[in-house]
Amino acid sequence: YFAQRVFQAPAATTLRAAFADRFLIGAALDRSALTPGSPRAELAAREFSALTAENDMKWASLHPAADRYDFRAADAYVDFGQQHHLAVIGHTLVWHGQTPRWVFEGDAGQAATREVVLARMREHIQTVVGRYRGRVKGWDVVNEAVADGGPATLRDSPWLRSIGDDFLD
Repeated sequence: YFAQRVFQAPAATTLRAAFADRFLIGAALDRSALTPGSPRAELAAREFSALTAENDMKWASLHPAADRYDFRAADAYVDFGQQHHLAVIGHTLVWHGQTPRWVFEGDAGQAATREVVLARMREHIQTVVGRYRGRVKGWDVVNEAVADGGPATLRDSPWLRSIGDDFLD
């Protein structure tokens, strides 16, 4: 009896339904995987309860220039999630990769001051999170801040060099 009970397949027909009362099931996908009618989009809508934006919410995609935001890809991603009742996880607000160089540069191309970089970070986060308030379940706020393959130290990144150890704060 015990073996039958423990190893019995769930009655649900999808991963989403099988684990609905336990945890979210999802994947990191880019918007191209969510093209309406595509097999990947159908699979995501049927099997998943959550989606994490792979690249469409990273700084370079959303805020490529100091005076310009482009929300088209991220909006489409969030719209897909809402249409299919998926929890959308925003990825990522601060990362050492895919952040445009201008974020860390002053007006004449020199290194921007700590205060300038902090102000840009704050404005970016407030703008992006504010736009998706109530539509995004959660955010990967800082991604890969710890260095690879060694003692737990902060990664040598433009954020660390521009702001200091407290950029995580």
